[in-house]
Amino acid sequence: MMHARLVSCNKILSEIQQEESRDLRMAKIVTSVKISDVYDFDGRILGTGVSGSVRSITNRRTGQQSALKKLPTWNLSKKKYDQLYNEVAIFLRLDHPNIVRLREVYEDRESASRWSRTFLYMVMEKCSGGELFDRLKDVQRFSEADAAGLVKQMFSAVNYCHEHNICHRDLKLENWMFLDKSPNSPLKLIDFGFSQRFTSGVPLTRVCGTCFYVAPEVLKGTHDQKCDIWSLGVITYMLLSGMPPFTGRDEQAILRSVRAAKYSFSASVWDDVSQEAKEFIMRLLTKDPARRPSCKEALQDPWLRKTWRGDQEPSLDTSVLTNLYHFAAAGVMKRAALGLIAMTMSTPQVRQLEEQFRVLDKDGNGVITLEELTTALTEKLNMTREEARTVFSKLDVTGNHEIHYSEFLAASLELHIADNESLILDAFRKMDRDGSGGCRSISLENLRTILGEDYMGTRIEEIIKECDINGDGQIQYEEFVALVTDGRGFDSASESSSPRQRGHSLEKEMKTLERLGTIVDSETDGEGPLQLEKG
Repeated sequence: MMHARLVSCNKILSEIQQEESRDLRMAKIVTSVKISDVYDFDGRILGTGVSGSVRSITNRRTGQQSALKKLPTWNLSKKKYDQLYNEVAIFLRLDHPNIVRLREVYEDRESASRWSRTFLYMVMEKCSGGELFDRLKDVQRFSEADAAGLVKQMFSAVNYCHEHNICHRDLKLENWMFLDKSPNSPLKLIDFGFSQRFTSGVPLTRVCGTCFYVAPEVLKGTHDQKCDIWSLGVITYMLLSGMPPFTGRDEQAILRSVRAAKYSFSASVWDDVSQEAKEFIMRLLTKDPARRPSCKEALQDPWLRKTWRGDQEPSLDTSVLTNLYHFAAAGVMKRAALGLIAMTMSTPQVRQLEEQFRVLDKDGNGVITLEELTTALTEKLNMTREEARTVFSKLDVTGNHEIHYSEFLAASLELHIADNESLILDAFRKMDRDGSGGCRSISLENLRTILGEDYMGTRIEEIIKECDINGDGQIQYEEFVALVTDGRGFDSASESSSPRQRGHSLEKEMKTLERLGTIVDSETDGEGPLQLEKG
């Protein structure tokens, strides 16, 4: 029997600590608090995945509902344990508006008179809109416009995974869920139980997946990330027709059909589907994976880039850019605190900002690049390219030359969350890692555990000074609140006010950014604009 008390969490913590660039993933791993002290379990089962069932839970402090996957670790074989660890480690790395958000990870022990067992708990964003499978069953088939909108979201999420060397390997209708029941609800990719990190040029060998969606090369025993492209081709075919491309009387017959890679558009349901859509599917369902498009190439396909009649391209809200601008001028500790809050924001608070993220993300790859933000800031706020580059560098927490979803949310939500004490208290609890939820204080060691010896180019000792008002070397809760609310506390934090009304000015903050930007200049050695590299 494996004694797995905190083994998974400690292994993941150790792995993150060894990485050169540190982000806020450490704060998602909870080792000092029992999950039952933080959440109420309402018992409702939301679904069942590869590695366990999913239930609904409610945060006692914030009232926020989440989905909980409870996974036993006490009786696992080494193979199953490694698979579980792999799923959690991958989930922690993902940060995209069309991938369900992992909020926290707990390991805890349940005991009775004669036994004691350990479990791993994954607290995730709750998707209440149901599976894409059920939505398709209700509508029978989607219009081209609706299908293209869904497929574009799927390719954006999977492209993000592939760019970060993660192959999902079990893409199917059941693993895409709607965030809510609204007609325009975003899709979320769930269940990474079969996912695997890959190295370019090194084949994967595990035969896994679901028979209707599995790629032919997976059945042969060796494959790469292009197997996900095939699965998305199957899904696109099903969305437009309501039926799978490969069928048979039983599983073996279906797999023979998959191996042959023969399908047709002869059914009458395809008569009113455009040739562009059919050609798109044909490219995805190419038997030779080397000839299939990548996700990035698929996102540029004419069918996905087509503007459908009645489509209204959302416009970019300049207030979002202004918030990004102010956030870039804030201190490191404040940005880290807001980042923690953003990681756990609830659905109503992020829906509008998700749309704004997509407006900025012109190429649909799931991150905001230097060029994308520079274009927006120069056109909407009349900044110079150099000023825009300085703003970008302060928002790029991980230093990989791209702004991720949670980084964008943290910057955009500053004015929306300063009046929500429960969210701020929850963020404080995440940083007070040895306080057992008692909210005593955040110590230097707490910050070092989460942020490392230095964070975003600033030593941890300097970071804590940012809000250590009484000079005791720790951050008390009152000091933390003052930091997040700009000293207003909660009596005035709820009053609507613009950044200018709060005593800020663009000119003053630009001077701050110029001072901070000297770090960026030294990194580029005066050789001109920051060069984009793969993260």
